[in-house]
Amino acid sequence: MVAFNLTGQDGRRARIEVRRGLQSALSERLAPWRDSGLFILHDPALGGLAAQLGRLVGARAVLAASGAESAKRLVEVERLARLLLGSGADRGSMLVVLGGGAVLDLGAFLAGIYFRGMACALLPTSLLAAVDAAIG
Repeated sequence: MVAFNLTGQDGRRARIEVRRGLQSALSERLAPWRDSGLFILHDPALGGLAAQLGRLVGARAVLAASGAESAKRLVEVERLARLLLGSGADRGSMLVVLGGGAVLDLGAFLAGIYFRGMACALLPTSLLAAVDAAIG
C-alpha cells in the first residue's frame, strides 16, 4: 500500500491510499458512518460492483448517476439529493462515490451542498479520474 496525507491551504486534510484488496479495508474504514448512514453513488456501468460494495459496507442505498459530462447538471444534483433525503441521509451520513471523473465531480458537489456538507469518500476507477476529479 502507498498512502499520502494531504493538507490543503484551507487546512482541510485528506488521505489517499493506493492498494490491492481495497474492498476488505473499506468496511473497516467506513464503520464510523454505518449507524448514521452510508450511501453509494456510482456510474451505471459499475452497478454490480456498487451493489457488492453496498452489501459489504451496509449501505442504506445504492444510487446510480450517469458517467457522462452532461450529467453534471443541477437537475441531476436535485434528483440525487431527493433520493438521499428519501433514504434517510443527513449531515452525519457519508456518500461513497464510485466511478470516473464525471460521477466523482457530481458526487463531491452533492456531498458538499447536502445539509451544508456530508462526509464523502471518492473511489476513482481510473488513473485519469484519480488525478482529474478525486485529487485535482
